[in-house]
Amino acid sequence: MSWWRRLRDRDGPEDRLDAELRDHVERQVADHVRTGMPETEARRRARLDFGGLDQVKELCRDARRLRWLADAWRDVRFAARLLARNRSFTLVTVSVLALGIGVTTQFFVMFYAITLRSLPIDDPERVVHISTRDARARRGGVSYADFEDIRHAATSFSALAAYRAGPVAIGDDDLAPARFERAFISASGLGLLGETPILGRDFRDADDRPGGQRVVILAAHAWRDRYGGEPGVVGRVIRIDGEPAAVIGVMPDGFRFPRLADLWQPVSQIAGLEDQPRDARGFEVIGRLAHDATVARAAAEIDALAAVLARDHPAPPDDVRHVTVTVPERFVGGAASAP
Repeated sequence: MSWWRRLRDRDGPEDRLDAELRDHVERQVADHVRTGMPETEARRRARLDFGGLDQVKELCRDARRLRWLADAWRDVRFAARLLARNRSFTLVTVSVLALGIGVTTQFFVMFYAITLRSLPIDDPERVVHISTRDARARRGGVSYADFEDIRHAATSFSALAAYRAGPVAIGDDDLAPARFERAFISASGLGLLGETPILGRDFRDADDRPGGQRVVILAAHAWRDRYGGEPGVVGRVIRIDGEPAAVIGVMPDGFRFPRLADLWQPVSQIAGLEDQPRDARGFEVIGRLAHDATVARAAAEIDALAAVLARDHPAPPDDVRHVTVTVPERFVGGAASAP
């Protein structure tokens, strides 16, 4: 008999099992009667010798093959009968399930669009994110002074970059003011992520020095929506929070790291950057691993450098530790937030 027929023919084996057990009991009764025992006593003794019928049946069922499948089939049949008897309940249940699946699917689509597609990073497993945690496991950033010391001392990275983001107002003589998301980022940051402008050029080291010319790179959508996709935007001077900045490039479609950035400026253009204290941990840090480096080695090096900095430049609170993980682990895995 095939497994499917055995699954469907559930009552047949049960009937045969019941008949076989009754036959065993009757044979024992007959044996006791032949020894001169009254039939009533013989039947009682036979049941005691044989044991509880229900327990024996359960043991026999457990010995059958496909027991779990038969139980599942029985549960499905029971659920089907229950749903068929209460069609209103069935309709509500199916509707709730459909709504839940739809919402979950839409949430994933949004998550993919915002988080995954906004991180077009070349070989992301080789890019790490460095942040801090305090004794209460609260996430924090890294001070710019600590970043600079780590950047000059670390050997596990081919490049390190600091960044932070926030809203700004963009003004042009011939256009209405608009609100945009700006990211300050080290000159090496965009190249570290494996992205280069489709128009114009990337930041240079000279752009990321205090007192240098104020420059800006636009996201592709900002270039199209505000400036009509004109190639002549490169070289144009726009006003960002009232300060003039020359457009030097446009990034590819879909690239908006971090936090759906609309434009990027060198981190050195932050006012008062060099005067920020070490307990002003307002930057996040990314780094691309050197060719022979591993995440574990990089994390150990960051921990060692952080310990030296904490000793040489103590800053409250004194329970801060550095956390080094890959960018996918930080932004995509677990309870990640948008970068």
